[in-house]
Amino acid sequence: MVAAYLNDFENKTGFITSVSIERAYQGRGLARRLLQQCIDAAKDHSILQLKLEVNSSNLPAIKLYRDFGFESERAEGDIIKMIKKI
Repeated sequence: MVAAYLNDFENKTGFITSVSIERAYQGRGLARRLLQQCIDAAKDHSILQLKLEVNSSNLPAIKLYRDFGFESERAEGDIIKMIKKI
């Protein structure tokens, strides 16, 4: 599951709130496919950037997001705020 808000049309910004794959289905590329679909949907809605937050200890998720072009915007405690220009 990927949950995202793609409704900030004034700032043309979307926010991904969750990327979750049930443990039994992890490692099959599902997160990559769903994240790409989310990016495509953002483009369809004229969103110019996507943001998300990830725990700094979640290294697999951070790698996934970096593979998709997300960059660290800033850190707040254990949370890394990331952004991707579309």
